[in-house]
Amino acid sequence: MASRCQGGPRTNDRRWFWCLALIVTGVGSSGCHSPASSVQEPAQLFQLHCARCHAQVGEVGGPQLGASQGPDLREIGRRRSPEWIADYIRQPTNRRPNTRMPAFAGQLSEEQIRALADYLYQRSATSPSRTPTAPSLRGSDEHSTD
Repeated sequence: MASRCQGGPRTNDRRWFWCLALIVTGVGSSGCHSPASSVQEPAQLFQLHCARCHAQVGEVGGPQLGASQGPDLREIGRRRSPEWIADYIRQPTNRRPNTRMPAFAGQLSEEQIRALADYLYQRSATSPSRTPTAPSLRGSDEHSTD
C-alpha cells in the first residue's frame, strides 16, 4: 500500500528547507537552556544586581545621587569566605538583621549566587591592597560587611 503523502522532489526540498530554517533559528528550543547558558558571567551579575549600591563613586554603575551606598566589596574576600559571602547574598538578614540589603534568594539561582560569591572572593584575592588617599565613603554600620 502506498503512502498517502507522496511528495516529489520539490516537496521534500521544502521540508528540508523548513527543518533547516527551524534548526538555524533555534525555534522550538527557546525553553531549553543548558545549565551553563542560564548562568551569566559573575561580572555581569555584579553589574546587574550589586553595582548600584556597591560600586564606588566614580565607577561605572556606581551609586546614584542620594542613593544608599553599600560597603566597598573590592576586598571582601580578605575578610570573608566564599560560603559567608554566598549566605549573605542569599539572605543578608540571617547575618545582619538590620541590613538594608535585599535578599537575592529567589531572584538569583543558587548557581548564580555561588558564582557571584566566588567572583567577589577571587576578585579581592587578586587585587592589590589599597591605601586610601581620601576619606572613605563607606555605608552606615547597618550596611557593613565587617
